[in-house]
Amino acid sequence: MLLSENVDLMNTKFLDVCIDQSCIHGKVIRALLERDVYAAVAASERKASECISLASLNEFCLHQQSLVKDIRYRPPGTQLNLLNDVSFTLPEKSFGMIFGRSGSGKTTLLQLIAGLTKPTSGSICIQRYNDDGSSNQPPVLLSPEKVGIVFQFPERYFIADNVLDEVIFGLPRQKSDQKDRELIARRLERAITAVGLTGIPLDKNPNSLSGGYKRRLALAIQLVRDIRYRPPGTQLNLLNDVSFTLPEKSFGMIFGRSGSGKTTLLQLIAGLTKPTSGSICIQRYNDDGSSNQPPVLLSPEKVGIVFQFPERYFIADNVLDEVIFGLPRQKSDQKDRELIARRLERAITAVGLTGIPLDKNPNSLSGGYKRRLALAIQLVQTPELLVLDEPLAGLDWKARADVVKLLKDLKKQLTILVVSHDLKELAPLVDRSWRMDVGGILKEEPLPI
Repeated sequence: MLLSENVDLMNTKFLDVCIDQSCIHGKVIRALLERDVYAAVAASERKASECISLASLNEFCLHQQSLVKDIRYRPPGTQLNLLNDVSFTLPEKSFGMIFGRSGSGKTTLLQLIAGLTKPTSGSICIQRYNDDGSSNQPPVLLSPEKVGIVFQFPERYFIADNVLDEVIFGLPRQKSDQKDRELIARRLERAITAVGLTGIPLDKNPNSLSGGYKRRLALAIQLVRDIRYRPPGTQLNLLNDVSFTLPEKSFGMIFGRSGSGKTTLLQLIAGLTKPTSGSICIQRYNDDGSSNQPPVLLSPEKVGIVFQFPERYFIADNVLDEVIFGLPRQKSDQKDRELIARRLERAITAVGLTGIPLDKNPNSLSGGYKRRLALAIQLVQTPELLVLDEPLAGLDWKARADVVKLLKDLKKQLTILVVSHDLKELAPLVDRSWRMDVGGILKEEPLPI
């Protein structure tokens, strides 16, 4: 059922919104909070009637027109343009829609407009006009800070445990005066009201909201930059100038020929060895794409790694000791013991081991349950990034299907990077993929399936 609302707030009629409460991706709330001019929405819905209609954002928009002119885009290292001579204009306070077949380049165009990547050629500008339609100044490049983007499935990027913290995550937290606090409060009130969240308790967990109410508000990206690796005592680099980014709570896959350096890269990311040069960092962003702090090195304690055939590395004689082996064994107080117990319970539940006796010998488990146990061992450490080397190797069809389903569930909780030759089975989970060529050269490209 469509609900029409005219919102009159602080004597300014600024939003006439037509919402289907079952499908709206309300990232618009962040666009309003940051006073963005445009909200580029990569919606999973296909019906025009299910989209948000923004009619009169008087308080947020300028007298201008967006110009996309002669845009071409060719991914680095490829010979094929994904976009060719794309041009269009979009007047201020209007609603535009791009439609077409999957894989035609629609989302790529939105990412270019939002400044997430740069076009190979062409420009994305703002042209300001006088009231009579004339202009006395040239177009200016559209700043990424003026664009808000909502990806498909935005709920994957939740990071806070309540609605309020999720909404205000990107706002300044430093000490501010009364005037600044009042400004932030007004922006919060306007944004909450604009997207129809006034009836939702601000202390509610965002992940408990219905699909229509879920919001993505902040983004953390894993950065692997200019990595080279030469084993000690050798003259040959196994990895050469490897760079990629992986957004928070997304699923990345690296594929390629055996011996090309895929596992070596996972070991570097997990901190098991150090790169010869380059860095592996986390860069935290505000939702408008800006960042007010430099990247920080990714701590090995924040990475969990599951090797190929992880059951070969089991060392305990019961499931419980295997899972908690890496946890602190020193004398701890009641609070620490309760924390460890909660982490153990969450890890066991997350991988579906609740029906397995904790005194059972790990080596007596089936192949699929051994993989579950290997994942639980890492999850109990509460990593931010989970890397897996050939997670389906050596499993029968039933166990493979179980592991794929498990990874699909885990994807909602943390960032996952997988090395695998099993492209077809894992493809539905993959958000970004890279090919590793012999010589340790990594290129982003779609899965060849």
